[in-house]
Amino acid sequence: MSTSHTRPSRLDPEVAAREVGAASHRVRQRPRALPAGLTERELEVLLVLVRGWSNREIAEDLGISAKTVGHHVQHVYQKVGVRSRVAATLWAFEHDLVRTRQGVRTA
Repeated sequence: MSTSHTRPSRLDPEVAAREVGAASHRVRQRPRALPAGLTERELEVLLVLVRGWSNREIAEDLGISAKTVGHHVQHVYQKVGVRSRVAATLWAFEHDLVRTRQGVRTA
């Protein structure tokens, strides 16, 4: 009885090395650790908050609801140990999270 079933061939070592090398160029760098355990979104909200924007304005800018912004703001307060927008803004400046432009700090 003849079978048409064949065993899978092995991958050529040169081809494997080339594929692994190509794949390594596509690997994203590991994200940096964020201060105080903030998430990327919480940091994003904080950096808009330092501009003095309301929750509604932040929500419109980020494409999320004002209620969600409020939750993120509360999480930021808890994680960085502050109780107000002013204190959160000062914390952001103290931790060099706000970029400077011509010597003036801006978010």
